[in-house]
Amino acid sequence: MSSKAVSTISERTKGVRLEGIKTAKIQTTGGVKDVRLLGEEIIAEWIIKDNPTIAVQFLKLGIRKFMHSLAGYSQPQPQAQVTTPQQVAKALPSEYDLKLKNIRDRKNAATKDIHELQVQIDELKGIWESLDAEEDTLVIDKHRAIADDVIRRREKVAGRKVRTKEETDAMFAKVWGFEDK
Repeated sequence: MSSKAVSTISERTKGVRLEGIKTAKIQTTGGVKDVRLLGEEIIAEWIIKDNPTIAVQFLKLGIRKFMHSLAGYSQPQPQAQVTTPQQVAKALPSEYDLKLKNIRDRKNAATKDIHELQVQIDELKGIWESLDAEEDTLVIDKHRAIADDVIRRREKVAGRKVRTKEETDAMFAKVWGFEDK
């Protein structure tokens, strides 16, 4: 801001009363560092000599703020937000929250899988029932063919007229109570 080298500012701060300088610990990418903070009184004195352009901007801002306060208009001052590691930890989801979310996500996925599997099960039940009916028909046809063969052999041995397959089917349909189509 002052357009002076860091070494020049560091030299100047050595001669300043301790009340005018505050120290703070600031987190940087290189870790926590102790730094010296200059108060507004020191900055106001030095900035006029070091960088008159910035000093004029500060003066305009100060005048504007002063004029606003005289007119009864006040703007709320933004508060500097200092975020401590504890505040960050509170803002982040806890391990419990993450585990709970994971469990709920897995339950939702399982419910979806169950629904999809139920649809497949219903389809397979339909196929199963169709195959059962087909199997029953084959078993009935096999038994019918065996019975038909037995009847023809008996009729042949007895010297009677041998019935055709159609005649045998009609006889079975009459005995069993349904008509073959």
